[in-house]
Amino acid sequence: MKRRQIMKSRLKLALMALSVAAVGATIPSGQPARAQVGQGATFIPLERDFSVLFPAPPQIDGHAPTSDDDSGFRTYLVQDQGGSYLVRVDQYPKSIPVPDPNPRAYRLLLRAHAVQSSSRLISVTEVKVGGLAALQGDFASGAGGTEQMLVLMVGHRVYQVSRVVRSDAPAAAAPDPFLESFRIAAR
Repeated sequence: MKRRQIMKSRLKLALMALSVAAVGATIPSGQPARAQVGQGATFIPLERDFSVLFPAPPQIDGHAPTSDDDSGFRTYLVQDQGGSYLVRVDQYPKSIPVPDPNPRAYRLLLRAHAVQSSSRLISVTEVKVGGLAALQGDFASGAGGTEQMLVLMVGHRVYQVSRVVRSDAPAAAAPDPFLESFRIAAR
């Protein structure tokens, strides 16, 4: 019986991760800046729940929840000639039981991303973000590009922080600090 409950919980998490983007209206892209950011500066959204070092001001999109029983999402995206930098925050209704953050739930989210993006999950590493357990997945695309994604759950929010490098991108002169710069402020 317990195994069935675990499977149901995993299925709910995967379905929520794949379907939250289809809910409700979206914030128009190209909207006025919602946070302070400069070229290569730390970005903090108005919600003040995280900070990250983007190489340029991000494009902001999403659907804000209208109540505790509504779901929503926010995306913050910077694209450059070498690929993209993305932070996605999915917020689930307070009435839905969310699985405890654990490596199994994070692996399920990483596997769902691999299926959704038609890429291959090649490695998974346990990491800490502000003392909280998270997982980082490394993906390979069929076109030869790579992606690193950090997954972290805090309360009813799931954070996905992603750096995609295209196969034709010039070699980086220095390590990219994007994933390592991600910090959680709200708990």
